[in-house]
Amino acid sequence: MNCEWEERIAFYAGGDLAPAEAPAVERHAAECAGCQLLLSGLRESLGMLREAHAEPVEAAHFAAVRARVL
Repeated sequence: MNCEWEERIAFYAGGDLAPAEAPAVERHAAECAGCQLLLSGLRESLGMLREAHAEPVEAAHFAAVRARVL
């Protein structure tokens, strides 16, 4: 996809877009099939990430991962 709105669509999907810009992004996404697809995919991915991180991770797990990285 090669649309100049991609970055704004991503910020919008993540809730990081300035509220004043949201209506313009929504109008564009309603008219651009590529951005509709991008927005849908980002929302789905973000939803899965939020769901996966909903459960707290134990400190021992963090320590094990940190040890492997270092």
